[in-house]
Amino acid sequence: MRTQEGFDRDLRQSAMQWLTRQTQDGLEPITAEALTEFTFEGQPIRLKDRQAGIWKPKQLESALSVFTAYPKKLGARLYD
Repeated sequence: MRTQEGFDRDLRQSAMQWLTRQTQDGLEPITAEALTEFTFEGQPIRLKDRQAGIWKPKQLESALSVFTAYPKKLGARLYD
């Protein structure tokens, strides 16, 4: 039986391979909508939350993705 650590590793590795294929190894952009199409072992798993900047799917023990926005004011920091 696979451990949680093994599951996390396998899911992350599969997600990176999927992203590589979807973006032609980073040459093509990917949409937020496309990030909802990833599946792992038959389970759909979003690679990004629709609104929150930090996304931790319930299947994982730690965050899968982190997104932030550009500050409207140059030099402004959104987070300390």
